[in-house]
Amino acid sequence: FRDIGSICSPTISFNNDYFTLSFGYVVEKQPRPEPEYITRAVGIDLGVRQTIVTSDGEVFNAPDMSKQDKQLARIDRHLNRDYERMQKIARQTKTKFDDIPKSKRCLKREARRRKIYRKKVNKMEYFTYQTVKTILDRNPEAVCMETIEVRDLYAHANHHLRSNLVKTPFYKIRKIYEHQCSKRNIPCILADPEYPSSQLCSNCGSQYKIGRNKIYKC
Repeated sequence: FRDIGSICSPTISFNNDYFTLSFGYVVEKQPRPEPEYITRAVGIDLGVRQTIVTSDGEVFNAPDMSKQDKQLARIDRHLNRDYERMQKIARQTKTKFDDIPKSKRCLKREARRRKIYRKKVNKMEYFTYQTVKTILDRNPEAVCMETIEVRDLYAHANHHLRSNLVKTPFYKIRKIYEHQCSKRNIPCILADPEYPSSQLCSNCGSQYKIGRNKIYKC
């Protein structure tokens, strides 16, 4: 710790059976070298079927989480039975639910659930950081990202789309891009969610709307 400077704000947190020590340290700011080349600006579109799509046509799909989802659903069913049994004992003995001791099997299931959930989160974070590194290593002039209002999409979506919207961390992906762009001195532009990007003509730039049976173009 002597070589990294003064340490400030040490914090110990407990998350999913793991203790984490986080702290900040003060060092002299090193000037970042100028990139050898700069490519044109890149646009990033976020979606459910295709998680990240760039303006160059490159697609990055999130890792498959179906195995972890099935394991979590199975564990949740068993845990619900354990909790119902504990509620029944609490009503019979007229005690609080928190005072009922959990069985060893219930504790093992809770520990396994936390472990699987942690693995799921780590896979998504690894995918996001790898995608950010792949895009920003090209030294783009700027990064323009779509701003998604998940609350509005969730209100007008069906039950299949709602489950996928909950699984995809759009806000976290945006924050990681903003942080990495600020570290590399790359402008990160957030597009207005009401901007009619899909209604602009690629030929003349005028806005058109798609009707039920016909398409209006220039």
